[in-house]
Amino acid sequence: METAPTKHDLFRIALYYCYIPIGEGVQDHIAFHEEICGRLDLCGRIRVAAEGINGVLSGTQSNLIHYEQELKESLIELMSSRSDGTNWDLDMKYCHLRTDLSIESQLFKSISIRPTDQVVSLFDLAKQTSIDCDRVLRLKNGERNDKSQPESTTISSIYQKSIEQASHGKHPAPHLSPEEWNTKLFTLTGDDKNDVVLLDCRNVYESNVGYFRYPNSTTLLTNTRQYSELPQVFIDQIDRLAKCSHIFSFCTGGVRCERATQFLDQLLEERNDAKSSGVKTKPQIYQLHGGIQKYLEAASTSDTLVNQFEGKNFVFDLRRTDPVHGDTITGSCLICKEPHDDYDNGHAPAEGCASRCFQCRILVLVCSRCRPTVSCWGDEHLEDRPFLSCGGIGDKCLKTVPVREIRN
Repeated sequence: METAPTKHDLFRIALYYCYIPIGEGVQDHIAFHEEICGRLDLCGRIRVAAEGINGVLSGTQSNLIHYEQELKESLIELMSSRSDGTNWDLDMKYCHLRTDLSIESQLFKSISIRPTDQVVSLFDLAKQTSIDCDRVLRLKNGERNDKSQPESTTISSIYQKSIEQASHGKHPAPHLSPEEWNTKLFTLTGDDKNDVVLLDCRNVYESNVGYFRYPNSTTLLTNTRQYSELPQVFIDQIDRLAKCSHIFSFCTGGVRCERATQFLDQLLEERNDAKSSGVKTKPQIYQLHGGIQKYLEAASTSDTLVNQFEGKNFVFDLRRTDPVHGDTITGSCLICKEPHDDYDNGHAPAEGCASRCFQCRILVLVCSRCRPTVSCWGDEHLEDRPFLSCGGIGDKCLKTVPVREIRN
């Protein structure tokens, strides 16, 4: 029996991105968003780059749908002057509000629309890192470090190559719908000859509360503190990733996997090029279209799609986690280790009560029973309450978090 709609049902959070060649029209596109968001009373964040757009907005569902329609019309008009056949896809997700929190506490209060260099910043080209990938890849291939060989391949050069491939329409990771994702994973994991890795492209505080698990596969939690750390993690894990047969990448809404899989594919190509002998192989990479968000939406309304996502889907808006989630608690309290997955301990995220490392401010899981016994960032420090860092009680702030492999 269907329940009657509530006031919460009138509102949505819209999560979207689109890689589309805006080029020199960034300021015009910003003006378009400013006008329509003001007219439709929409708030949130929109980033506009020459390569596309990325946004998260809150408002009434009817106004958000109207916004999507006008945005599509604007993008169609933008592309009408091009004759190169560029493909584009506006990937829009409409997310429900949490019913355990007030409507007001979950809606953005203002709109921020600004230009940016990239849709998502996997790598800061301005920093031009000098990490020598040639040497790393040769050593990982078991070859001696011959200093006479040219050592010019850096993370930045690999990233630039991957971006160039993307601009020419090469996307190494086929996008799988939730149904295709499940079907292919269950088929491949049913054969012992396959070495299947589910690659989590999110940060550690996201994967702490939820991730995918499939039988006879490995879930690799990259445990980055920020997205730009992924290239270095991929280099460190290149042996493990190169040996598997299939890689299934996932993130919240799909946008981070776009650049991450392009970089990883190029890195695997460079690894093969660095090998002087032997069989050169490369795993097939896939991406979950629409990310965890679209997968959970599909699983919640389907009688046939078996939900393989355990825990909660962390989101970057005032809900903190999406109301649609698995039944399993994957997180644990940093102090007592009991199952726990609520950073805010029943409070609305907007209240600012979340537990954070007293040094770096990263979110940490501390249960309601242990929370009064420690001092986190923002707390008034009392002598009987030791400081809590992301590494535990005391001065244990973790600059890097080890990659975690979960064998399913």
